[in-house]
Amino acid sequence: NMTGNQQGVTRSNDAQLIYSDLDGDTVNGNSALDRTVDNNSTPSITVREPLVSVTQELVTVPPVVGFDLGAVINFTITLSNSSGYDAFDITLLDNLPSQLDGLILLGKTYNGGATNNSGLDFEIVGGQLRTVTGANIDIAVGGSIVLSIQGTVNASANNAANFVNTAT
Repeated sequence: NMTGNQQGVTRSNDAQLIYSDLDGDTVNGNSALDRTVDNNSTPSITVREPLVSVTQELVTVPPVVGFDLGAVINFTITLSNSSGYDAFDITLLDNLPSQLDGLILLGKTYNGGATNNSGLDFEIVGGQLRTVTGANIDIAVGGSIVLSIQGTVNASANNAANFVNTAT
């Protein structure tokens, strides 16, 4: 996607056809002539983009004093499409909190018309939750995908009141 092609932008769609007429204006002639076909109108198109939102929810109930070193934490990341347009070939890149080690993707649930058309979908590599190269994931209007993740609190969480997690 390009910055200039965003939701609601109107673009002109003009085209013409140029071809070589081998015999020109004479039947069975020998002088080729380039011909241009142009309908002299420029229809416009309006870009329609789905908007997929990403939300997170902590599943493990935190103790009153916070999580200790070695505590196992479960959380979900949900991708939802409520934009009015189906979302095709989505991609996700989420730098998971560095305060968690041993991150694993426990499960994936496709809801309301969300589909995985290739068998490949999501993976955790180097602390990043991301779509697998070649994934063909779509989320229909009203659909969602819930990803369940687990990690273990490491020593860097010592002075952290919150763990930062930003997805794109």
